[in-house]
Amino acid sequence: MPQVVLIALSISVQVGLYYYLWRRLIRDTQIVQPWRRRLSVALVLVAISVPMVFFTRHALPALSKGMGWPAFLGLALAGLSFSLLLMIDATRVLHWFGKLAITRRRPEPLSMERRAFMHRVAGGGAVLSAVTLAGKGAVDALKTPAIARRSFRLERLPASMDGFTILQITDLHIGNTIEESFVRGVVDAANAANADLIVLTGDFVDGSVAELARHAAPIGELRAAHGVYFVTGNHEYYSGVDEWIDYWRSLGIRVLRNERVSIGDASASFDLAGVDDLRSGKYPGHGPDLNKALGGRDPDREVVLLAHQPMHIFESQKY
Repeated sequence: MPQVVLIALSISVQVGLYYYLWRRLIRDTQIVQPWRRRLSVALVLVAISVPMVFFTRHALPALSKGMGWPAFLGLALAGLSFSLLLMIDATRVLHWFGKLAITRRRPEPLSMERRAFMHRVAGGGAVLSAVTLAGKGAVDALKTPAIARRSFRLERLPASMDGFTILQITDLHIGNTIEESFVRGVVDAANAANADLIVLTGDFVDGSVAELARHAAPIGELRAAHGVYFVTGNHEYYSGVDEWIDYWRSLGIRVLRNERVSIGDASASFDLAGVDDLRSGKYPGHGPDLNKALGGRDPDREVVLLAHQPMHIFESQKY
């Protein structure tokens, strides 16, 4: 029942969003036929394209793959246009109330022609801005991500391990738009950083092993002196989690499932722990267990916890 409610709420929000766009960009601008009909159909196609990508993934994989980029770019354009138009409308409402407060009179309504002209200017500006932002976003998304460098002081880390480097990769979402060439670029950049340890913190795939194994294969080429470790994210569970765990292990990657290991040697080491995704408990044989991962450990040893969702920070404090 909670899932049904969530799906119904999601559909309602989507319908409301696209109705608002139709009203502001097509109805209010008084676009004439046949362009009114054509643009209305185009907006409906954008609205159903993303669900179609997921619904056709198994039955019509070629169609799903071909729709990937157009669907997600359409979603970006719709979301950005919606946000920009909402800000414009909020400004107009505040301006209207401001004039009312100053003059104590309702402002004179605009003529139909003037109102349509203003809607065209606002709508055209919003769509043009959305196209620019989405285009820049798409170009940036196709680049190999830059490595963000951060320094942390861990009080219980042995002095001999000062300068130890952990490289984290997360949320690659290999699937309709992220393919082998992009993954290989990420792997090459990661290996060039020459980190001591590499950790992969989930949401690496949006599809089955059968669909994506070729695109995910470069992950097996990651190299670090102290190994490569993985914890699941929620999208692994949508994509056949057990098969993916077996696949990562076949590539030589250690999957941490509510467990911890020692990193380093006997004289200089720390604990590395990892837990299943926060929402994975409904899947048989899965679910986060911080007590299993962190309970009973030596409190004088430093520990680094790998978890896909930051919400784990609250329960993990007791350990």
